[in-house]
Amino acid sequence: MKKVLSSLAVLAVGLAATLLSAAPASAQITDGADPQASGCSADAYNVASWPAYDYDGAYKANVELRYSPKCGTNWVRVTQQNAAYQMVASIRLDIPNGTYVPGTYARGVGNGYAYWWTGMLKAPGSTCVLINMSGNTSVAQTLNWPTRRVC
Repeated sequence: MKKVLSSLAVLAVGLAATLLSAAPASAQITDGADPQASGCSADAYNVASWPAYDYDGAYKANVELRYSPKCGTNWVRVTQQNAAYQMVASIRLDIPNGTYVPGTYARGVGNGYAYWWTGMLKAPGSTCVLINMSGNTSVAQTLNWPTRRVC
């Protein structure tokens, strides 16, 4: 009998450890975390995307609001037309006194384009977010795009 109880105890501990290690990624996610390093980008999709133009109407970047159902998080991903542009984006919940997640988390360059993303923001379900974006596309041109609200 003791051997059976001992075996059951070992089985219960093993099962509990397995269940705890399989906890959803969102339980470990904090605002500002990297969506790539956390694995949240694996199931992510675009909630919205739009082009960013300069004052003369020239296309400068594509902006995407990404969402991960597994993690319950949003972030902004930007693909710039020119890797030399200095752009930054931030995202926050659309609530009074909400704080912004700071700008660029990571940046990569390939084929003359620059792509980067912000840190994540916990935003489960259909939470509305506000996105700010600004940048320098040349020595003489600083752009501040209007804040965009996406739900």
